[in-house]
Amino acid sequence: MQFTRSLITVVAALAIGTLSGSVRADEVQLKDGSKIVGTIKSMTGGMLTITTKFAGDLSIKAEEVAGFTSDRKLVVTLDSGDRVVGTPVYTPEGQKVTGTQFGDVTVKNNAVTGAWAAGDAPAANAEAQAQITELQKKHNAEVAELKAANEKLKGKWSGKVELGITGATGNTERVAMRARIEAKRTEENERLLLYLQGKFAQENGNESENEIFGGAKLERDVSPRFFWFARTELERDEFEDLKLRATASGGMGYFFFKEEKQEFKVRAGAGVLHESFDTGDNETSLIGELGYDYRLDVQDWLRFTHAMTFYTPFEDFGAFRVVFDTAGEVPLAKSEAWKLRVGMRNDYNADPKPGIESLDTTYFLNLVYNWE
Repeated sequence: MQFTRSLITVVAALAIGTLSGSVRADEVQLKDGSKIVGTIKSMTGGMLTITTKFAGDLSIKAEEVAGFTSDRKLVVTLDSGDRVVGTPVYTPEGQKVTGTQFGDVTVKNNAVTGAWAAGDAPAANAEAQAQITELQKKHNAEVAELKAANEKLKGKWSGKVELGITGATGNTERVAMRARIEAKRTEENERLLLYLQGKFAQENGNESENEIFGGAKLERDVSPRFFWFARTELERDEFEDLKLRATASGGMGYFFFKEEKQEFKVRAGAGVLHESFDTGDNETSLIGELGYDYRLDVQDWLRFTHAMTFYTPFEDFGAFRVVFDTAGEVPLAKSEAWKLRVGMRNDYNADPKPGIESLDTTYFLNLVYNWE
């Protein structure tokens, strides 16, 4: 009798153990027809993880899964954004979730985007964190795009002040000064330059130079290479008997190079030139204009610039005027604010007034302060 009772107890225990094992077993049906038996841990981030007796944890791409069955209640998320809690059952017709608050729910197998055991906070947090991370990335990208667009819209002002003084004593007492101030506004497709420049000299107590000029130049891109421009300049030179020279012109330009370390552009246009002299003469004419601007950053510490502007009246091409500006800049310290600028300006007038030289050349060595 005792033996019979023991045998019944062992058989019952084995039966309960077998039943318990089958109850706790989940099944994952793959699209290739194979089946994996174990315990589903979670389905998040496009991967389904199942714990098996023969291989431990297995991670399977969700796209390889046809469906899954479990005798436990799982939290199941759908591609619609809905979330239901129930017992999943795989059928060839679709993934069924039974016992939900909406009753039995059947969806397409590929509509399931996530699953984990009800009350399993770590798995739920993992999917929530993944969603938050994805939203944060999208938000950061949108913020960066808005900031970049705002920077392009607001533009940027910069400028510089130049001052150079030379002198001599002894047989000749000479003091000369050259000064220039300019301001630039740069936007995505537009550039504005305002400038004022003058040179003054005194020799043996007598004034020998007194020239001042200033102007504005606007350029606006119409394509990556082409741009239109408008410029105006006013000039007075006491020793050329020039009371006022006013130039206004506009036209088109083209960039041959437009790189960080090198830039070369040409321009052509037409305008109006008005000149009035201390002698009482006044002249106004329509003019053609050609020119170019070149910049080369030879090294981080050396910049070379060269520009040419050619003017000619349409009624007399022989009465042209051409201006060359050539300079080099080197920083004085680690800061980019202070620089030394050396160069020369050549102003050639093919038809000067009597007693006035055709070529006016100025050499300079200036201390420059850049501001932004």
